[in-house]
Amino acid sequence: VVQPSHEEKRRAEVERELFAAHGSVAGAKLLAAYDIGRFDPHPPAEKGLPGEYTVREASGGCQPGSWAGGAASVQLPSLGLRSFSGLDTHGLLGAVDDQACSTFVEQVTE
Repeated sequence: VVQPSHEEKRRAEVERELFAAHGSVAGAKLLAAYDIGRFDPHPPAEKGLPGEYTVREASGGCQPGSWAGGAASVQLPSLGLRSFSGLDTHGLLGAVDDQACSTFVEQVTE
């Protein structure tokens, strides 16, 4: 009997949480980004914080697009990251899709 790997089990949990938190259409887009390695969400079991994300910037000084909305952000230039607080589903999709500004998005954990 073949047992599912840790990543296969994790993907099923990630899929459930993305669809529950962001709906079926956005959840499917975010899951696709997870599958290609552009997005790493952390479900509640991994203590992911809703609305809290770090974005690895594609180039220095890149300004986030309108997708950032009213989310608070802090640039961490020495790390090449920008941290967002209060990023909603629209903003998260924008961050994942904005390849001119971001190369990777990860949900912040406790």
